[in-house]
Parts: sequence; C-alpha cells; structure tokens
Amino acid sequence: MRRRKRKVRRRARSRNKKRRRVKVVRGRKRVMKKRKVKVRGRKRTRNRGRVIRKRRVKRVKRRGKKEKRERKRKVKRRRVPRRKVPKRRDQRKRKRKKVRRRKVPKRKDQRRKDPRKRKVRVKKRKRKREMKKRKMKRRRMKRRKRMSK
Repeated sequence: MRRRKRKVRRRARSRNKKRRRVKVVRGRKRVMKKRKVKVRGRKRTRNRGRVIRKRRVKRVKRRGKKEKRERKRKVKRRRVPRRKVPKRRDQRKRKRKKVRRRKVPKRKDQRRKDPRKRKVRVKKRKRKREMKKRKMKRRRMKRRKRMSK
C-alpha cells in the first residue's frame, strides 16, 4: 500500500516564490533562495537554524501638520544673557574703508539661444502685457466711478 504524500502548504511569501540563481556544485544543481534579512521587530531564522536579528533601521519621522502644530505650541526657553566682558583693544572691530567695486559687464545668458524657450518667453511676455492692460482698465474704471460720484 502506497503512502500518500502529505501536501505541505508553503507560506505565500515572495521570497519563497522568487528564486535567485542556479549554482552548480560538484555536478549537482543547487537553487539559492533569495534572502531577506531586513525585517522590523521580528527575529528570522535562515535554513541553518541560526537566528538573524533584525537590522536596525533608522526611521525617518515625517513631519505632518500635527507635529508642526506641536512644535509651534512649545514654550520657548528663555535665553540667559551672556555676561559681557569688555573687549581688549586689539579685539575691537576696526572700521573698514569702503572700496568701490568695479562694474563687470554682464555675460549673455546661454539659455536665451534655445529657440524652444524663446517661444515660451514670448508667450509669457504676451500674458504679462495682457494682465497689465486688464489691471490698468480696472483702475481707470474705478477712478471714473469715483469721479462720477
């Protein structure tokens, strides 16, 4: 009578499914599994029965609105003024004579040569002009309204 082989349910973890590479050792094939060590808060064993302690992962604290509010709410510590010691004569600041700087001619921007950017620039300028016109019109209308009263 043949014994029925019991089916062992494997845990559906991606590391079990994925196989890394096939390595030939003395004529026989051995499949190396992908090892995943970095796990927060749990100990994990490898095939050899050795316990791998979790690697410490530094958590980056995301600052949301709540934290910001809390930070603002914190009471500022009163700064104790430092005791002033009179400075020695050689330590005192000397007044520097202002030196007039020579004006250097501006270099032409290289980006201006790009024709695609020129198109965008022209559009921007046009939009700006239109906005200005609208603004001036609004002002004129307001002035007229005031004057008519």
